[in-house]
Amino acid sequence: MADLFSLSEALSWAKRPEYLVYFSRNCKNGEVKEKTSVIECKKYNSFLAWKKAGRQCGKEIPAFE
Repeated sequence: MADLFSLSEALSWAKRPEYLVYFSRNCKNGEVKEKTSVIECKKYNSFLAWKKAGRQCGKEIPAFE
């Protein structure tokens, strides 16, 4: 997850992302499990800030407005 925050900082010269999204999936015994973690960049400006806040994240990508 720290890599997502690093990437966000690298892109901030153009426009800082509103959300960071981490998606993973695995297959065990023929069953696929997906995991989505959505982090609001406005609330947490660094990995450390997010970690100190208890690694709070949503499970769904918000609608584009």
